[in-house]
Amino acid sequence: MIDLPPSIVLPDPPAIIRTLEHGLWIDIDRKMQRLGLNRDVRRSVIAEMRKAVGGKPALVKATAHEMARYGGDPVLGSMLINAFLGASAPAMVYSYEGATGDSANSGTYTFTNKNVGAAAAGRLVLAGIATSGGTPRTVTGVTAGGVAMTKGPESVGNSTGWGSATWFYLTIAAGTTSTFVVTLNGTALDCTIEIYRLFPVSSTPLDTATLGVGGGPPKTLTDLEVKTSGLALILSTTTSNMTAYSWGGVDTPIVDDANNGTWGHPVNALSIPTTENDTTRDFTMTNGSAVQAVGISFQ
Repeated sequence: MIDLPPSIVLPDPPAIIRTLEHGLWIDIDRKMQRLGLNRDVRRSVIAEMRKAVGGKPALVKATAHEMARYGGDPVLGSMLINAFLGASAPAMVYSYEGATGDSANSGTYTFTNKNVGAAAAGRLVLAGIATSGGTPRTVTGVTAGGVAMTKGPESVGNSTGWGSATWFYLTIAAGTTSTFVVTLNGTALDCTIEIYRLFPVSSTPLDTATLGVGGGPPKTLTDLEVKTSGLALILSTTTSNMTAYSWGGVDTPIVDDANNGTWGHPVNALSIPTTENDTTRDFTMTNGSAVQAVGISFQ
């Protein structure tokens, strides 16, 4: 097995993923994409493959042939890749930056100078918005530093006193704080914001999951797709504490916030660093009432 250092410095893709031996390297890279491997891992694998079989067209062709056979099967494909790369796929860099809330009974909430973590190129900031009290409200928009964030999945209750849960995201390269302005389609008694910072390969979500009408437990967010070196995030709001849950995958959820009602209804934020490729992962909340929840995943 080949142990790679934690930080791998390789040439840009054109220098290592180029048309050699009739384009076989490019074909191998595409097969690894089908396995869900991110760019950095693919580059590392190809670098190790080139050390072993580069300049030997017959062996490169055989390797490409095996990738074609196994490229659609993550288990078999990983067996081939591990022959060249003993290191695990690196985990996505991310951090939970905290939560705050307000009980202003308003249609607009402003959260000033909230932490968004250390600045760096490619930083994606996620804001989970939970509202409660009175008529359930839709979040019509969120700005960060005056720039509109992209709206992700939203779950809105259908009975008086229920809440709503929504994800928003935006690439923010500079600064360590930002002011968030949340606009609703009417007045809500309370509003909470949960903030995450992450560095995915793509700022476009891999998948989303939404709990429709919500209600009493158990309630399940179904079929959230996850991939290696990825991250799944769960946001929920309830009228009573949600303290029991289950995740259908091999990875372990991390409870980043278990707010029991400081700013209105209880709000929960969980992160799940993912190490598998699967399209049918479920998150089930087994207690709590009037549940509204949303999930989002990245790689």
